[in-house]
Amino acid sequence: MDRQDRAWVAPETEVDAIVRPEPPRSVAGESSEPVAISPPAPVGPMTLSDILDGSFTIIKRRPRSLIGAVAVIIVPTQIVAVWLQSTTTDAVDRSPYDTLLDLTSGASIPITLLVASLASLSLFYVGGIVATFATAWYSGRDITGGDALRSTFRRTLPFVAAWALLLPVKALSYAFCVFPLAVTVTLFALTAPAIAVEGLGPWAGIKRSAQLVTRRFWPALGVIVLSALIETVLQFALSAIPMIIAIFLPPPADWIVLAAGNAGAALIATTALVGVSVLLYIDLRVRTEGLDLDLRAADAFSGSG
Repeated sequence: MDRQDRAWVAPETEVDAIVRPEPPRSVAGESSEPVAISPPAPVGPMTLSDILDGSFTIIKRRPRSLIGAVAVIIVPTQIVAVWLQSTTTDAVDRSPYDTLLDLTSGASIPITLLVASLASLSLFYVGGIVATFATAWYSGRDITGGDALRSTFRRTLPFVAAWALLLPVKALSYAFCVFPLAVTVTLFALTAPAIAVEGLGPWAGIKRSAQLVTRRFWPALGVIVLSALIETVLQFALSAIPMIIAIFLPPPADWIVLAAGNAGAALIATTALVGVSVLLYIDLRVRTEGLDLDLRAADAFSGSG
């Protein structure tokens, strides 16, 4: 792969904006004064701690802009998921707890699969949003939530196509065993960042993810598995209180509280999980393609000519 193919160009930006970064600007509703934008993790090879800490730093960098943009994806997804769960047989007259037990025990497998499919599709869009923010910060610029959403929605066709291509592969991996599923998820975890950052098509994005991961497969597998465990624990912890409250409320208040609680938990947990994939994508490009040298060279010559 030649130097030009590996150019660091964030979505919907010009090369000159990367070579000569724009002065940081304030984001509406966040600060009236210009604030220096620094990367969420070191510009160079990252440790496991760098990646995990950086995923939460991404959220803290611009919480209102980032979470607001992610909410556009997550909140409708969670509302639809809870609505689907509430429409199962006799669910209207039962508590969310009892209905969810039926779903997890296999009583409503089609509903469970549909909810899981919606969640997996939403990860592509969240990946596009987080990647757009992160790559802008790495190139010394700041963006708004609206900028990230516009850039992400322009990738709808490749996102949906890549999701459709990977869905049966992940389903087959899940049917066989947990380990093949972990391998499959790891191989294709960087698909959304690759499509968002490099402007690739669905198949090219899938291949690009597998190409980067296979160069450092076992470290990447460890990062993805650990981050998935942390995301599961975090989401459970954040949604536990709304779930308990919902048990004691009459319908439809119980389902409304459950939807709100799940959406709030998913906003934090899912964004952090996707942040790990974005930073892993950057780390693998640094380690295998010298991306940090490209970024430092752009910064060193930003005032020339």
